[in-house]
Amino acid sequence: MRNIFSSHSSALRRARKKGKLHGKANHPHELWGDRPVPFLEKMHAQFSKKVKELENQLHVYRGQSVTLTEEDVVGVAEAKDEIAQLISESSTIKAEIEKLDLEKRGLPNENPVSKAARIRVVSLPLYWAALAMLSIGEFLVTLPAVEKILNDEGIKGILITGSFSFLSIISAHLIGLTLKMQADRGNPQPRWQIWGMVILAIFISIVILLLSAIRSDSVQSAPFTFGLSMTAFGTLLFFVVQMSFVLSAMALSYFNHAEIEVQMDRAKRREKRIKRKLKGLNKKIMTPGRSKMTPEKLRIQEEALKSAMWQLEAEYREICSEYRGANLLAQSEAMASEGHGLIEQILDLNSNSEVRG
Repeated sequence: MRNIFSSHSSALRRARKKGKLHGKANHPHELWGDRPVPFLEKMHAQFSKKVKELENQLHVYRGQSVTLTEEDVVGVAEAKDEIAQLISESSTIKAEIEKLDLEKRGLPNENPVSKAARIRVVSLPLYWAALAMLSIGEFLVTLPAVEKILNDEGIKGILITGSFSFLSIISAHLIGLTLKMQADRGNPQPRWQIWGMVILAIFISIVILLLSAIRSDSVQSAPFTFGLSMTAFGTLLFFVVQMSFVLSAMALSYFNHAEIEVQMDRAKRREKRIKRKLKGLNKKIMTPGRSKMTPEKLRIQEEALKSAMWQLEAEYREICSEYRGANLLAQSEAMASEGHGLIEQILDLNSNSEVRG
């Protein structure tokens, strides 16, 4: 079944359209001569070019390209050099991974607290899932307070709420990272960094407290308020809720972060990429080039190219026939003979003595 969307079907439709158009204009006229019309000459030039390209491929497969063997040799040499470089790089990465692993396990008499600081407890999938849930919860809890401050429930309030939520989650992460790094006594942190995190924690707590106070009037009644007024109870309620999100993010960051494991993961990913490259290069070396093809493979390639030439010739004749038929049917007066520029030139498939068989 012919595909109506193929290039050959499109060429047939175009030839039919051109033939009708030229036929209605009585082109070619009776005094045209025997030279094919420009459309047929154009088709002949296009298909002759395609045939020549196939013949060039056939010459290459028969070994008539002198540089092909040299190119294969150069390609194999380059692949071998790259393999040697990748093997050297892989050895370096393996040594780096072993060094990081020893550093992660620490010395036999090292403090267990320092060892724990270099171990990841929460896996990355769980970390990202929990972080997403915390971010959503923090956003939804903060949104009503921001809308009340701005008196805006549109996009402006949503953007500012997102900024507040991002601020609190990121701050909690930074505090958690600082605590984790502080636990590693082998890599002490500067004092100003610790004090900076303390100041940041105080400011974040104040922001959360103020936002909780703004939302406190939304609590109208509660079964038990611990002896507090409704406003104080509402403020405490929302403060505890938001601080729970912040503390959870802090704990999540603390138990997930492990700088040595991050470096090990990067090194392992680099090692995997090198292995994939080595696999591809080894396959390239093992695959014979066209200059080293077996006689059977060479014969199959030649037969395929010859078949492609015959197919091109058949398509060329079909397109020319379609144009000629449409042209003759569209002419107002029948021609005395079939000539007058409507006979296509023959494609030259005999430049190679074995093309025809």
